[in-house]
Amino acid sequence: MHFITGYFFLGTLTFLKKLQLFPGIVFGILSFSANAQEAMNIRLLGEWTSSSVSVNPQGAKFSDLWAFDINGKNYAALCSTDGIHFIEIGADGSMVERDFVQGVHFGPSVVNRDVATFNGYLYAVCDHGFSTLQIIDLHYLPDSVHVVLSTDQFFQRAHSVFVDTSSATLLVCGPSSTINGDRAMDVFSLSNPENPSLLGSFNSVQYVHDAYMRNDTAWLNCGFDGLLVVKINIPFSIQIIGDLPAYPEMGYNHSGWLSEDGRYYVFSDETPNRRMKLCDVSNLNDIQVLSLFHSGTDAQNMAHNMMLFDDYVYVSHYRDGLQIFDISDKSFPQRIAWYDPETVDGFAFSGAWGIYVYRNEHRILISDMQRGLLYYQFDAPPRLASDRTEFGVAPNPAFDVIWFWRSSSRLYPVQLQIWDLSGKIVFEEKFPSIDRFSVDINSWDSGMYFFTISGIEVSTKYSGKFIVSHQ
Repeated sequence: MHFITGYFFLGTLTFLKKLQLFPGIVFGILSFSANAQEAMNIRLLGEWTSSSVSVNPQGAKFSDLWAFDINGKNYAALCSTDGIHFIEIGADGSMVERDFVQGVHFGPSVVNRDVATFNGYLYAVCDHGFSTLQIIDLHYLPDSVHVVLSTDQFFQRAHSVFVDTSSATLLVCGPSSTINGDRAMDVFSLSNPENPSLLGSFNSVQYVHDAYMRNDTAWLNCGFDGLLVVKINIPFSIQIIGDLPAYPEMGYNHSGWLSEDGRYYVFSDETPNRRMKLCDVSNLNDIQVLSLFHSGTDAQNMAHNMMLFDDYVYVSHYRDGLQIFDISDKSFPQRIAWYDPETVDGFAFSGAWGIYVYRNEHRILISDMQRGLLYYQFDAPPRLASDRTEFGVAPNPAFDVIWFWRSSSRLYPVQLQIWDLSGKIVFEEKFPSIDRFSVDINSWDSGMYFFTISGIEVSTKYSGKFIVSHQ
């Protein structure tokens, strides 16, 4: 292991800080501030819930989700205490439940249920009671779905599932049964999607909480045993080819996602006061932690699940809802968008649980433990050059949205004021410690506008002008 040197940025102060756990090592450039707004660069398109779903003692009704397309339509499979809800998602944000499959074990004792899809089939597990592996045929949607197999031959409980479509492999994490005992992970072939065949089990660690697999390589989040990277061979064998048994702010290694080019892996620790880790994994013999990042609203608020596409990390961040980070600068992840639905307080594990990203559309599904299924649109801000000047606006002229940006040395809460040629203030708002923010100008008259950006806690001011042109 090797950790990259850098600087912390905390609030309005920049300083070097020696880590107690790793003396002499500092890393990451981060900005921490409370949300000034409950939403930034994200719009809620639609929402689905059900009042009839059982509520567990944690005050939750829903857990994970997955999304899929079939017969030319978009669907989400939303897990609840009672089973799996199959919801059609319209282009206009409408949501209609098309069918429901009750879990073998269901009711208020259920906290976690998980699903994955492959070739028109859905694979479901439950981590509570005496349950089964359920396989559900999706081909008849929107009319109905059909359970084609429900078996406890392999396990009765499991925590999570992941399918690698390129190798037709199903990973089942944390399988357990009274007959076969507990394993860290089971590996199945889906060459026959309705009747998976068990290839073998992995037990080199006590437990695998979650996994990500691409081709023959799997990334295993192993709780307090850290991160493992393994190669799954056929005939079946599993070879450990990389590991990260210790790292800064280590907690319970929960889940992660691999970048499209395979060079970077991001993961979360499901432990309060622990930030997410962005790693360089181009050399599995020397995995490097490049930076740490977090929502910054409250150190106790935890990241849960995530996806990584196009240098954006999309996170279901429990009580902080949906959070999005720009990691184009690997040493300096920037929180650039969020939507906090203000879910129930009182439980550390509440709010956003699962996430699914339609990457080419910047649309996102979140499973909220209390509210149900939330459907969002991410309005991606412009990417900024690392050598940008201290302040600026773009584009100029602008016709629908004007973006204000600043350098990493100017990240502190500010107040933006905009006025027209007559001197009338047309916009006034406070913004937190982020490096770019936008204003919707669709309804504004064409013409010249003037603005000032003033530090709220720092005595600084920047002034400028821009043109709105709707021609």
